[in-house]
Amino acid sequence: MASTVIYSDRGCKGAPIQVNLFVDEDCTAERDICTTFTPDGGADQYRTNTCVNTELQPYIAKIFNESSYVTQVNYTKDGCETLESSISFLATDTCITGGSNASARVHLYDDGSAQVELYDTITCGSEAESQYSPSSETIANHTCYHERYKFYSSISEAASTGSSGSSGSSMVAESISTPLTLTPAPTTSTTEASNSVLSVGGIVGVVVGCLALLLVIVGLIFWRRSDSEREKVVIDQLISRGGFGEVYKGSFNDQVVAVKMLLPETRKNMRCMTEFCAEVKLMASLDHPQIARFMGVAWDSLADLCVLSEFMDGGDLRSFLDQLEKQQYPMGFNHDKVKIALHVAHALTYLHSLAPPVIHRDLKSKNVLLSSDLDAKLTDFGISRVQINQMMTAGVGSSLWMAPEVMMGHQYDDKADVFSFGVVLSELDSHSLPYVNAADRSNSGRKLNDAAILQLVASGNLHVEFSQHGSKAMARLGLACVSMDPKDRPTAAEALYNLQVILSRM
Repeated sequence: MASTVIYSDRGCKGAPIQVNLFVDEDCTAERDICTTFTPDGGADQYRTNTCVNTELQPYIAKIFNESSYVTQVNYTKDGCETLESSISFLATDTCITGGSNASARVHLYDDGSAQVELYDTITCGSEAESQYSPSSETIANHTCYHERYKFYSSISEAASTGSSGSSGSSMVAESISTPLTLTPAPTTSTTEASNSVLSVGGIVGVVVGCLALLLVIVGLIFWRRSDSEREKVVIDQLISRGGFGEVYKGSFNDQVVAVKMLLPETRKNMRCMTEFCAEVKLMASLDHPQIARFMGVAWDSLADLCVLSEFMDGGDLRSFLDQLEKQQYPMGFNHDKVKIALHVAHALTYLHSLAPPVIHRDLKSKNVLLSSDLDAKLTDFGISRVQINQMMTAGVGSSLWMAPEVMMGHQYDDKADVFSFGVVLSELDSHSLPYVNAADRSNSGRKLNDAAILQLVASGNLHVEFSQHGSKAMARLGLACVSMDPKDRPTAAEALYNLQVILSRM
């Protein structure tokens, strides 16, 4: 077996971007040698080639170490009998380029299911050429998917560690006839209907179960009646759209509200519906002035379930900073910027003080909402989780704000939110997106793609920066928040205290 492992680190260290495996009867590589190559239009990447004579899945798990990954094993379309190739992706939900004029975006979810999107461009275009959504059962059991694929992951392999006669050994025995490239399969976007998509009865069960639970938690629930409370929800303009849902400005009983709904294509997806209900449940339990206020749930049919929350007329922080950058507003921190940071720290301190603590896991400037007076409130709890004493899902959150321990699949806690807060502080300082000036250290000077940035951040070779002429106290706080070791970061309460002191002196 011949193996090609692709890295963004010039020393071929840390977690790889991608691992390709194929049969080569003449394989003679006795040891890994790190070489450089440059995909067309992409940043420099680094790879090793070697021969593999061990079971493949343990080999892949060892290469990725503790990082999250998903392996797609490709067969001829004969019911997964004749193996063709194998490719493993770093699962960070960011665009990764694997050495050809193509790219991929892969996400591994809490429940063990995955999303694999393959693109025929180097930058992950707006629409995937192929898309696969294997369920947790399909991955755990390595079930034949669409008659030609099997999937493995860091979660499924961790669960099977120690068992003899693993499926990896059977992969070694099978013959692979074609070297693997990142060229997407001809199959168009598909979803596993039997496992990932709800029937009408399943939707009823999920929705009714979710809403019944909400009845216990909140007092303000809009029930469907003859005059249909859902009809009183007026949808106005689109505010934002994400991978699973969209948010509109709207009104209810003449009050301006934010209305969140699942995208039409995700409303019958079991995972999306379950996560949406989990977000509603969490939102309904939170009560703090610096967290966007949950107002209720309304529906007229199962397909148009929507969540109503407080509308913030100042937009989101990212849009506000974009305007400052466009206006060439001076970098650094003034009273308003520190006040925004203080309000976010208030929200984090509240979340982390709950019993058990709640970790937001997706803190970024886009998820901080502003009033017209620049009061800030935290929003979007779609991937937030109650902290429990076990491993939490790696690679969760928006990559540029993600803490190294989350990227690498290590155990993490509320200090992951503090790291993201430090990245937001750098945005407040510079007005720019994180790492916007990060460039390849070689002579090319090309801007790094997200995968390369993640690799450098995870290895401690890249961190956010603060302007030289800004507040030294704010810069010290920001750099402390993004310390590599979570133990070196302040708690949210400590950051809050520092911000109160800084603001009192301005």
